[in-house]
Amino acid sequence: VCTRVPLMIRVPRGVPGLPQGATEGQCEKPVNLVSLFPTLLELCELPMEPHHDGPSLVPLLEDPNREWPHASITYLGDPGSYGLSTEDWRLIHYVNGDEELYHTANDPYEWTNLAPKPESAPKIKELRLLAPEQFATKPPPSIDALPALKWNPSSGKPTPASQPDGNPFDVVFLNSTANTVKLYWMNREGRPKFYADISSGKNYRQQTRPGAVWLIRDSSEKDIGHFRVDDRTSKAIIPNRKLDK
Repeated sequence: VCTRVPLMIRVPRGVPGLPQGATEGQCEKPVNLVSLFPTLLELCELPMEPHHDGPSLVPLLEDPNREWPHASITYLGDPGSYGLSTEDWRLIHYVNGDEELYHTANDPYEWTNLAPKPESAPKIKELRLLAPEQFATKPPPSIDALPALKWNPSSGKPTPASQPDGNPFDVVFLNSTANTVKLYWMNREGRPKFYADISSGKNYRQQTRPGAVWLIRDSSEKDIGHFRVDDRTSKAIIPNRKLDK
């Protein structure tokens, strides 16, 4: 479900749910793609299904200027975070409680956040009444689906220091060697800090940040290689040196 994307629908005459066809014109009401399937069901005179979140757009196809009490909802990555658009306003709510309010009728590019202004409180309260009340639980991505970080085998040179920047997220370390390995975080000064032993064939989940460097050593404290964290949740596969030369 996207924002600021025009939606074009053509309904010819003779469609069961709208025999006269759609009224030509431009509609400024806020809609989104979750309304498409309910719209198709009504146009085909098929039973509506209660689990669909979006309202049918058939009333607007009949009359583009008809009153439209619905808001267009877009969802962010975390359950409880959403954007809500009416014809003249946009409210963005984050799960941590932060909010942004824009008067899009006068500020279509959303430059001026009105949420901090005390006089905006009534409008925010009004828009919250249109917000979703329940959110699906966000399942964690499977390890197989995660992008893999680049493995940098030890070259005898010092392991680079971490340069962490940005928000934290998890990286899953997978030990595919035949032995237990040791996981170290390289601090900003380039000194290793021990975090965990990872047994052969096991995984270890660690919260980290973009730019962090994680050093892998064997049980004799010999450097094997390192990973530099990218900008998202990833997997870090520690290769079997006998197989991955």
